[in-house]
Amino acid sequence: MKNFILIISAVALFSSFYFNLSSRCPCLDRKKTTSGARRQKVSGRKEVNVISPVQLLDKISKSNCTLINVLSEDVYKKASIPGSLNIPKEKLKEVLVDWDRDTSIVLYCFTDNNSRIAYQILKDMGFSCIAVLKGGMFEWLNSGYELVGVADLEVLRKIQEEYKRL
Repeated sequence: MKNFILIISAVALFSSFYFNLSSRCPCLDRKKTTSGARRQKVSGRKEVNVISPVQLLDKISKSNCTLINVLSEDVYKKASIPGSLNIPKEKLKEVLVDWDRDTSIVLYCFTDNNSRIAYQILKDMGFSCIAVLKGGMFEWLNSGYELVGVADLEVLRKIQEEYKRL
């Protein structure tokens, strides 16, 4: 048991140094909060800050965080995380042009593919405190949290299929 605790402590210590993010963004700085995002690079894609559903709830309760659904308005009306805004990724530049670049933003979609595209758009605009909800609405629902308008994964899959056909 002592060995297990030592290993966990070593991993935690290593992680705090390895995944430490910009000090300009306290909402993502692991030294200041346990709800910080971590960097993740998926093969062939640029590195982004990702945050789990549990970390997101913690982040929302501890800081002023803006949660944005980057899918279409139709999808947002059918399925969304409570308290989130809807800004389709195609309209981000237009809508966020006057926002403070240090605003804490978490982006989400069905899985996290569209969120990653939106993440890069915001990075290019100069935003510094951005994260993507890992696994999107599917991971959120799988983790036992509620979505507005969706009771289970099957309903969410149907909405995603409709979205793909558009």
